[in-house]
Amino acid sequence: MTRRHATLFFIALLAPCAALAGVGDVHPTQIPGGLTALGDTLSLRWAEPLDCQLELGPTPENLLPLDGAAGGPGALDFVPDSLGLTPGAWTARLVSLVNAADTSLPFPLFIEADQAPLMLSPANGDTVPGGGVTLRWEPVLGVPYYHVLFSDQEILIEEDENGDPVIAGAAIVWQAITPSTSIAYGDVDPSGFFTGMNGNAAPLVPGPTYNWLVLNNYGNNPALSSTRQAGVSAFNVDGGSALDAPVLLAPAEGDTLQSDSVVFNWSAVDGASHYQFVLSRIVDEDGNEGAVGVFDQVTGQTSLELPASSLLVDSRYRWKVYALDESGQGTASAPREFVYVVASGRLKIRTRDDNGDVLAYVQVLLTPLGGGGSALPVVTGSSGGWDDDLSPGAYLLEASFDGHEDASAQAEVIEDSLRTVTLVLPPSPATLAGTVRD
Repeated sequence: MTRRHATLFFIALLAPCAALAGVGDVHPTQIPGGLTALGDTLSLRWAEPLDCQLELGPTPENLLPLDGAAGGPGALDFVPDSLGLTPGAWTARLVSLVNAADTSLPFPLFIEADQAPLMLSPANGDTVPGGGVTLRWEPVLGVPYYHVLFSDQEILIEEDENGDPVIAGAAIVWQAITPSTSIAYGDVDPSGFFTGMNGNAAPLVPGPTYNWLVLNNYGNNPALSSTRQAGVSAFNVDGGSALDAPVLLAPAEGDTLQSDSVVFNWSAVDGASHYQFVLSRIVDEDGNEGAVGVFDQVTGQTSLELPASSLLVDSRYRWKVYALDESGQGTASAPREFVYVVASGRLKIRTRDDNGDVLAYVQVLLTPLGGGGSALPVVTGSSGGWDDDLSPGAYLLEASFDGHEDASAQAEVIEDSLRTVTLVLPPSPATLAGTVRD
């Protein structure tokens, strides 16, 4: 049995240094919280009335002044493209123009590429043999990672009210973040973020039109995936199966359920050696609507009892069943949807440094302490916050962020209530960089 979390979407490049004194004499108060486009204005602010030079590079040991990026007192604005700054995940710091020993701690800057990855194979409209498939795409200069999304139905790219692209209608059955330009569908996610969510990747079967999409990613977790895309590639799986498609029997389409456990039933299929049950939650995150897998199980039976009250939240869900033969080939049922109604509370997590400033894109592991479900990985956004509905009960929150001490806390989620937890992650002494002064 696999329990997965339905949340869709940093790496601070700080390296060890023995010098601890004189650190952080310049204190940034405003740093871009996410991706900055090449043609957008990048704004930095710091507390001291100093003129400062911006230094940056691939690592803290390789920082050089960026020509034209000096300003003050307390402020610097520039357009990356106009100063020749290229896309990538950069480490930066501010250095006083009066006394070079006065610097800020290193901080990340993410410059977004104009180009999106071009998918190579399977190409749009291809028909591929049954079995596995390897997804391949072209690299984009300066981009360190790629976020691959795979859907068993059409992915629609639409525009929101601001003209920005959003993903609509996708039923994400597998995703991964990788530094490579190819990955086999169903492989373990190299980033580790989606490993639990992916569960047992559903088999590729004839019938559905599979869609896949690759996004630039700048931090090895989904919070730093770009929305720029080069279109969606769709393909089909060749051949037919000797197996009939299973018919879903219960719950019925559109049912509203609220019992502690839910029993799912489907028809037996002659020749099937086993079945794979897949359950997805229909979500809408930042305008990106779709279905994301939350649970799957392989069984030899034609029914499955789900401990719904401990695994599901108040939401809409979609389920389907695959009938598979000994070789793993088979067919898929048509999907059905239902609504699950359950008592829930809301948990809000804020991540901050020891000065109380926002710490963005921190990974937090939520572990239910009552035994219901497995750990859920989430990432705080550009504002250093995350919130969602959860089943009432106690949770252990464990936050980690490169260059900072870990933080943990316990939180009790109460029905129909909001619980806010602030996790403070001070800089790790082993990652501070500065100048020793008497």
